[in-house]
Amino acid sequence: QQIRLAAKRNGISLLDADWAWQKFQETDANGSGLIEFNEFEELMKSCLDQAEIRQSQLLEWWRVLDADASGVATFEEFLVWYVRQHEAGFFKFGTTAGGLNPLARQRRRGALISVPGGGLPGFPPVDT
Repeated sequence: QQIRLAAKRNGISLLDADWAWQKFQETDANGSGLIEFNEFEELMKSCLDQAEIRQSQLLEWWRVLDADASGVATFEEFLVWYVRQHEAGFFKFGTTAGGLNPLARQRRRGALISVPGGGLPGFPPVDT
């Protein structure tokens, strides 16, 4: 239910939200239901090919991710951040069993387009 509501509020497909949820759970090493900076840092190191990422870059990404400056990231904050990073083409988060993750597959097919009526460009609103 949390995944569906977050996806709907942000105009993100359930497929993309499910994939982000899996990443969120993998990242939440202590099982708190929130992502702390050290967990986020590990995610970034595992997703990027760079052996070392500048601390200033990590902190900048973290400030964007932790939108309410609470010191932790909720799933919804993570979901919106995840979609924006893919949409901007900054980096991809690896693969799923079926090949590229859903957002990367869409980008490869050229399927990312603007959506009339709100939501993030390129992601159709979730049907209820």
